[in-house]
Order: sequence, then C-alpha cells, then structure tokens
Amino acid sequence: MRASSWTLIVVSGIAVFTITLGTIKVAELNAVADVRESRMLALETQITDAEASLTALRTTIDEENTEASALSEAAAARVTFVEAIAALRTALDTAANKVDVDSQRQAALDAQATVTAAPADAGTYAEPTAAVQRATSEVDAKVKAYEAEQRRKAAEAAARSYSAPVTRGTSSSPSTGGGSAGWFAEMRAILNNVGGGGYALVEYDGNCGGVTAPACASSNGTIMVSSAVANWPYVTKVWGMTHELAHQYQFRVWKQMTASPSYQTLFNKNPELLANCMAATRGATQASGGCGPAQLGWAAGIWQGIVAG
Repeated sequence: MRASSWTLIVVSGIAVFTITLGTIKVAELNAVADVRESRMLALETQITDAEASLTALRTTIDEENTEASALSEAAAARVTFVEAIAALRTALDTAANKVDVDSQRQAALDAQATVTAAPADAGTYAEPTAAVQRATSEVDAKVKAYEAEQRRKAAEAAARSYSAPVTRGTSSSPSTGGGSAGWFAEMRAILNNVGGGGYALVEYDGNCGGVTAPACASSNGTIMVSSAVANWPYVTKVWGMTHELAHQYQFRVWKQMTASPSYQTLFNKNPELLANCMAATRGATQASGGCGPAQLGWAAGIWQGIVAG
C-alpha cells in the first residue's frame, strides 16, 4: 500500500516545511512497500518451484515403483519358467534311449528363445512356461507307455522261454530222494529244469552270510542248498530253486536295479520279494501271494535283463 501526500497547511513559512516532510515520508513508505512486494513475489516463485519439484519427484517415485513391481513380477515368472525347464530336463534324461523326444526338446528351445527376447516382461513367460510344461507331460506319457510295453514284452518273453517244471510230487507230500545223495541230485535236476543249468549247486551248512537259510545264492554264480530242504514238498523245492536262480539274474543288473525308483515303489527295495515275484512269473507260485500285476510285470523284465524305470 503506497502512502498518500499530506494536506497543505496554509500557514506562511510553515507550509513548505510540512509538504517537504510529507513527500519524504511517502517516498520511504513506497520503497518499503516495493521491497516487501518483491519479497512476496520471490517467495511465491519459490513456492511454485518447490511444488513443481515435489510433483516431479512424486512422478519419478511412482514410475520407479511401477518399474520395480514389473521387474519383481518378471523375476517370479522367470523362476517358474526355470523350474519348468528343470523338470523337462529330468524327463528328457529319463527318456534317453527309450523314446523320440525331438519335438519336445525343440519346444523347450523355442520357449527359451521367446523369454530371452524380453526377459523383463512378466507376460513374456506365460505361454513359454505352459509350452515347456506340456512338453514335460508328453515326455512322461511316452516314457510310461514305453516302459509298460517293455514289461509286456518281457513277460511274454519269459513265458516263451520258461520250461515248466516237472510235475512229479504234490504240494502236500514230500518227494523221496533216497538219502543225502538223492535229495541233492533232485535239487540239481530241478535247478537245471527251471533254467539254472549253467550255475553251480553246492551243499552247505545253512549259514548264508550270517543268516540261517535252507538255500542261498552267491554273486559269484553259486547256489547253495542245505539238507533242510530234503523233506520239502516238491513244488516248494521248485519254488526254492527258481527263487535262488532269480537272485542270480538280479546280480546281473544289480546296480541299475537298486537305483531304480520302481524297485523302491513296487518292492520297497526288498530283493527277496522281487525274487518271489520273479519265481511266480516262471510258474513257481508257492510264495507269490504278495505279487500284484505291476510287480509281476516288472519282475518278469529282470529275467530279460530289463530294469523298467
């Protein structure tokens, strides 16, 4: 607000002085007002600039938060994609030398190329991940079908190669072998008849690696039998020799067999149960009550040197 001039007082000699003082005072007040107005304008400019800076800063923060969120989503999607690739790689390893998986492998390569083109975009990973998962399911289905077919072929081959044991004797009456030499000769004949002619058979004291057993198989190709079997029913003797022969065939594929997940699942890694089921596939059903169709099919493969999964 500017100061106004003073009213002239018409008094001789005094009026001039009064007017002069008034003019000076008005000039001073106007100068102060100008300074204050300038300061207010400067403050208003600073406030406007600060508000603009704050708005820009908020915009930058929002943009960076959006970018960080997008990168986080892309990282999570990438983890899922990498896990899918790992699962497919495992499936492909399982399928090696079994089934054709070229198309599934190519699907994985195409998926990897797609995500490589835009790795920071979460949306990029959806279809490639789904494609890899589909490829894994296809490979697993192919392998399962292959292994089922191998078990079927093994069972057929075992049935064709099996020579049914002689039927002398019954399940309830012991065979008569005429003394020690008689029962042992009979066991030798049974072992030959069930396909074990190439294996040595020796009489022993029943100590099978610290465990008492009427019969025992050694990984050196020897089958041992004690006189405890002399009074067994004939069908039990047939089962006993077939069971021990089965162990000899297990020894041939022992490393692959014991590493097989199916061996764990179907037999709980119990070679005795497996030997019983193997014996059952060759007609020795004395102890086959615990063998289901899947176990019998898998066991039949061991006779052919096939470890199915």
